[in-house]
Amino acid sequence: MILKTDYKECLDYISKYWNKITFYAAKDNGVHVGLPNKFICPNTTRYNKDQFYWDSYFVILGLINSEGYRGEGYRGETSVFTA
Repeated sequence: MILKTDYKECLDYISKYWNKITFYAAKDNGVHVGLPNKFICPNTTRYNKDQFYWDSYFVILGLINSEGYRGEGYRGETSVFTA
């Protein structure tokens, strides 16, 4: 049986990483479209502040199922803008 304590270090890393990949950009800037709420990008380097439709579903699942989800700023309205 796998216990949560067996992968606690991994869960802690994921929990802290949400803050690094969470962005807010209310106004359009170049190729980036402004959104009314916070959003998650794939990483902090190559695709900094970019969003991709193909991974949004899995990112949202991970966010909701982890300690990173706080509710405020992660509402469904932003998903409408990425669809």
